[in-house]
Amino acid sequence: MRLDKYLANNGFGSRSEVKKLIASGRITVDGTVVTDPAFKVGDGNTIGNGMPDNNSDFVSHVYYMLNKPNGYITAASDAKDRTVMELLGNNRRSGLSPVGRLDKDTEGLLIITDDGKLNHFLTSPKRDVPKKYYALLDGIPDEEGIKKLREGVAFKDFTSRPAVLEIASCDKAAGTSEVYITVTEGKFHEVKRLAISIGCEVKYLKRVSFGGVDLDPELKAGEFRVLDPCELECLFASAGMKPDDK
Repeated sequence: MRLDKYLANNGFGSRSEVKKLIASGRITVDGTVVTDPAFKVGDGNTIGNGMPDNNSDFVSHVYYMLNKPNGYITAASDAKDRTVMELLGNNRRSGLSPVGRLDKDTEGLLIITDDGKLNHFLTSPKRDVPKKYYALLDGIPDEEGIKKLREGVAFKDFTSRPAVLEIASCDKAAGTSEVYITVTEGKFHEVKRLAISIGCEVKYLKRVSFGGVDLDPELKAGEFRVLDPCELECLFASAGMKPDDK
């Protein structure tokens, strides 16, 4: 069987995606890096991961970047609503789950993997994994509000960790602003609640970065692709893990 067909059949992406994966030098066959998608493999071959540290560990996990559209819930399954997992189509396989969550009306970067350990580490509040959002606000944050977020906001159920707010633009006549907010935890509606705490309201929210990995601008809403080796390395570093940690 062709190497690209083997990888596609085992849920590592579409044929075009796995061809890019192979071309990147990430795939090994019996310990040797193979960059030819037509290379023949069989049951007796060991297919391995040659990056990011050139080891030959068995490729037991897949890692996707998804540009989540509005209207999908972040869950493995749901009886009523469409889930982000449905967007994977034929690439969906047992064990895959989203890393963290995005609200139904929130768009943007979502990591999906069947690497349970990495998923756990990335969502652990102890790891301080940065998550950056673009937000359109009804309201314009002032210096006092920016300082308030940076120092942490005391809500009834928790006190937020320091958040960084950067104003990209503002329309004083309309009373609106475009901002970037970076948080390091994943509390329910956290970004929306932080905005309310400084007298603003989120009208649109999109995650643009997670764990040092930026949303690919070429990905349209609902599209996904396999993470490249550099992006994987960033995720592992943010989780405090090495790529060969099992």
